[in-house]
Amino acid sequence: MADQRTDYAESISGEYDPVESSSSGASSSLRGKVGSTATSLFSLKFFGVALVGMAVGLFVVGGFIPFFGSIVGMAVAAFALGLASSQHRIVETAAAGLVVSGVASLLHHLVLTALGIGVPLVVLGAVVGLVVGGAGAYFGHDLRKGLTEPL
Repeated sequence: MADQRTDYAESISGEYDPVESSSSGASSSLRGKVGSTATSLFSLKFFGVALVGMAVGLFVVGGFIPFFGSIVGMAVAAFALGLASSQHRIVETAAAGLVVSGVASLLHHLVLTALGIGVPLVVLGAVVGLVVGGAGAYFGHDLRKGLTEPL
């Protein structure tokens, strides 16, 4: 059991400290490392901001531009979020696009979904939101990186 903890601790940090691996400190230091890794991979705060931003983009721009306005609005919001963030937050923005677009598609096709024939439309809408959110955040962060780093 101790070897498994040691291997796991080494795989997370890349190093092994025998002082931290005592029976009382191992669980707390390991828990701290796992917690910091989890928050560096997915930030709930940024997900909430992305959720609100994507919803505003979907409904505001979608109300002014017919046909593909909601997709354009979400793409602009995701691009702005990627441009504003100093870290890669593509996962949060893509997940927010999935949720916002999926809910909007569900509400738009509510009767068809209740009858069972609208489920593919809702899934398609959610997948489009996922792709648009991820791509917008990626290109926004890429532009930020290109503008701020020296050649």
